Amino acid sequence: MMKKSVALLATLVMFVGTDISVAAPKVHLRMATTVSSPHVWYLGAEYFAKRVAELSNNEIEVSIHGGGSVGNENAIANGLRLGSLDMMILSFTPLASLVPEGAVFCIPYIFTGYDHNARVMKTGSPVFNLMQKYVERRNVGFKVLATAGGGARCYLNTLRPIVTPEDMKDMKIRTVTNSMTKKIWETVGAVPMAVSATEAYSAMQTGVCNAIEASLALFNSARLCEIAKYLSLSRHEFVVTNISISDLAMRRLSKEHYAVVKKVAEETGEFVTKTGIENDSKLVDLMVQKDALKVNEIDKDAFIKLFTPLQNELAENLAGTKDGLELLNAIRDMAGEEKSENMSVGQNK
Repeated sequence: MMKKSVALLATLVMFVGTDISVAAPKVHLRMATTVSSPHVWYLGAEYFAKRVAELSNNEIEVSIHGGGSVGNENAIANGLRLGSLDMMILSFTPLASLVPEGAVFCIPYIFTGYDHNARVMKTGSPVFNLMQKYVERRNVGFKVLATAGGGARCYLNTLRPIVTPEDMKDMKIRTVTNSMTKKIWETVGAVPMAVSATEAYSAMQTGVCNAIEASLALFNSARLCEIAKYLSLSRHEFVVTNISISDLAMRRLSKEHYAVVKKVAEETGEFVTKTGIENDSKLVDLMVQKDALKVNEIDKDAFIKLFTPLQNELAENLAGTKDGLELLNAIRDMAGEEKSENMSVGQNK
């Protein structure tokens, strides 16, 4: 009887031990972005979630909160600070109220093309190191793990083709919100409207805006081409993505889990840059076929002539920081021989 009891106890111990192992809790990370699939940020979030699961043997689970389901850019950043969200994949520019230096990226024509943008936004670049320094110095409650580039920002509007700066006169243009937005768009006679990506469709639909400057990826994923039919390929700005993690979330991670998250964030940055460039070469044709867009190239030299004298002034007078020119010069220093400066996106002009 004693032997049977011992054997039964041993079996129970093995069973309980196995059950505890199977039911061990996972680390759960909540990653947010303002966009929906097939935007490259959402695709990047999906890539991140899949790779983290693979490299952690499913010990880390990532849920994706896209399409502005948890709020606009500032709401997401505050979610990281408060711990209601763990990670984000967003642009730096709407976060300028927390990291003022990020507004530098919306100065027109500081990037010479896709290659320059990709070099600058590569994780570990001099510009990446500067942005990490600015973020950490301000104690904003999150850490930048990786950065990415990839897509060009262009003009979409309901009124007319934009070829010269004069064509933008009196346009109510949706743009990101920061301290220099007003100066930039008033330079071409446009009226800047502070509208988040999550509200862009309704703003265009109701006439709050009749123009928008954003990435080709956003035009497509937010279905803005259903409303506005004039696409002007200005490429005046480029995507500047950050993949960041909450300080509170970092404290929950073991050293091993943090190493996985950091490694995959860097991989995701490369994925976003590569996918963004590849998608830009296809999106114009896709949107023309789907939405009957009227597409044109701009007089780039006319815009560059207008905006170049403003670049130093905007960077030097950036509200909340004295480091704007430091960042701008670091971006300029990484401009080399540009292979894709005049990259032709789409076959329909």
